[in-house]
Amino acid sequence: MKGAVTISILLPTHNRAATTTIALQSLLGQSFQDWEVLVVGDGCDDGTGELVKAVAESDPRVRWFDLPKGANFGYANRNIALREARGELIGFLADDDLYFFSHVERLVALMKDPAVQLGVSSALWVDTSGHMIPVVAPLHDAGYRARFLDGENRIAASSFVHRREVFDEVGYWREDLPKHGDLDLWHRIIARYGEDSVRTDPRHSLVHFRAPWKRAGVDPDPHDFGTWQQLIESQRLDAQLKIATGENLLQERLWEFLIGGDGYAAGSQCLELAAARTLESFAFASMDEVARLSGEAGVPRENYEKQVARAEKWKAKQREALARAERWKARADG
Repeated sequence: MKGAVTISILLPTHNRAATTTIALQSLLGQSFQDWEVLVVGDGCDDGTGELVKAVAESDPRVRWFDLPKGANFGYANRNIALREARGELIGFLADDDLYFFSHVERLVALMKDPAVQLGVSSALWVDTSGHMIPVVAPLHDAGYRARFLDGENRIAASSFVHRREVFDEVGYWREDLPKHGDLDLWHRIIARYGEDSVRTDPRHSLVHFRAPWKRAGVDPDPHDFGTWQQLIESQRLDAQLKIATGENLLQERLWEFLIGGDGYAAGSQCLELAAARTLESFAFASMDEVARLSGEAGVPRENYEKQVARAEKWKAKQREALARAERWKARADG
């Protein structure tokens, strides 16, 4: 294919000029650079096109598709761009998400095995108050995979990568769907190639922002899960996983953090480590709750001091016994 690249990134947008620009910046700074991005303007009239074209003037890998507003989420417009994709692989970037420094590199690495047709990374999810939580949605786990195939999706579209060739087998995005076109495509890929064709990278390599049109209590949000609420309310999330307050967009504030200090790579690693630490807190809180409900919880707090005192007495007796043994040995040697 003329001008082929390793991966084509689909970035659809509708009047999100400010966040689209930041999403693009997170792609431009990637550790892996053999890519193109297909920015699909779905009826944009807010200046998005001018901003994207300004970037494209200095970087021909940025391709702007200025299209009239399509039905629903504009899946037909996405297909127009995808049919012109030059990449061997297809990735996705929502217009309000941010990649970490090595995100694309990790997606490409997942696809080194020719048996793999669908690769998945993990994402930090952000609510409107700026709390980032490391969502766990392990497609390698048979339990969650069954629920995913049954329609439960906790995986951001920006986490996925697949081979361009799958379009020949399963078709492009369904243009008649009102929503969840991404989930429909992932399901078709797995149905065609089998569950063993999926590979996951459990490391958190991007940040997914809750879409402003989603409704609290209707559209699933892991922030609403009891254990995460407990950790947020008790301030047990890693301190790095709270976007500082300010008047500008959450994406702007997070991007300033990522590229500040020692640079994009270091900022990304900082948040990745914070995600790992917070997952340990989540695991402990979950195990603690299971133990409590099963009656296997640890020592009740009111008995803790008594048990400590008994332990100290036992250690004192052990010290006395050792002292007597030393005195007996000294007499025997004398």
